[in-house]
Amino acid sequence: MTGVSGGQFSRERPRNTQHDREDILHALRTRFGLRGMIFLHLESSQPPGQGMMLAHTYDSVLDDRLRKRCVPLLGKLVRHGRQCVSPMRLSQCDVAWEMMKRLELSPAAGLLFPLHGPQGCFAIALALHPDEAHLAEIMPTLHCHVVRLFEHFMQQATRHQAGIRQSEELSGRELECLYWCACGKSYWETAIILGISERTVNHHMTMARKKLGVQSNAQAVALASLAGLFLDYVCVADLADAGMA
Repeated sequence: MTGVSGGQFSRERPRNTQHDREDILHALRTRFGLRGMIFLHLESSQPPGQGMMLAHTYDSVLDDRLRKRCVPLLGKLVRHGRQCVSPMRLSQCDVAWEMMKRLELSPAAGLLFPLHGPQGCFAIALALHPDEAHLAEIMPTLHCHVVRLFEHFMQQATRHQAGIRQSEELSGRELECLYWCACGKSYWETAIILGISERTVNHHMTMARKKLGVQSNAQAVALASLAGLFLDYVCVADLADAGMA
C-alpha cells in the first residue's frame, strides 16, 4: 500500500487491502456526488507524521504531489485532528486548507472527519465538493459511512496482526477464560464458572496473551474483540446450549 513513513512512501500493507479501501472510497464518492475523497490512517504505534497510510480517489499524480509538497503538513493535520471530535468544514482548518492548495485540488472545499479508535488508533477522512449546501446536507449520513469504513479497516488490520502473531489459534479454554475476563470476571470467578482451578485460569490467560502478542489482559481483550474472536465463541456456545454443536 502506498503510504508515508518517516517522510518516505512505503508499501507495507497488502495490495488487496489498498484496493479494498480505495474501492469503498470510490463507491462513497459516487453515492454522495463528491469530487473526491482522501483517507489518512495513522498507525497507533507511530508518532504523528510517520507510519501514515494513504488512500484516495485520485490518480497517482496526487501521490507525487503529496510526497513533494505536503509531508510536513500531514503531521500537523493529524495533530489538529486529534484535538477534534466532530466533523468540520475544511475552511475551518488552516492546515487542511493549505494542503488542498498544495495538492492543487480545486475547488479546495469539503469536510474533514476526525476518526478516533482504541489504543491511539486514528484516521482522517476528507470529502471534497464545491457546494457547501450539498456538504451540509450529506454530512450526517456520510459521517456514519466514514466511521464504518474506519471500523472496517481497523478490524481488518487487527485480524491481520493477530494472524501474524499467533503461532497457533487460541484453544477453546483460552478463549473461554478471555471471554469471561472481557465480561469483568476475576480469575476466581472465572474458575468457578468453568469448574477449573484459579491457577489453571491464570495459565490459560498467560497463554492467550502470549499467542496474541500482548502484555496485559486489557490488550488481549481489545485485540480479541476487534478480531471478532468472541463472536465465534458466543456462536459456538449458543449452538452447544441448543444441542446443535
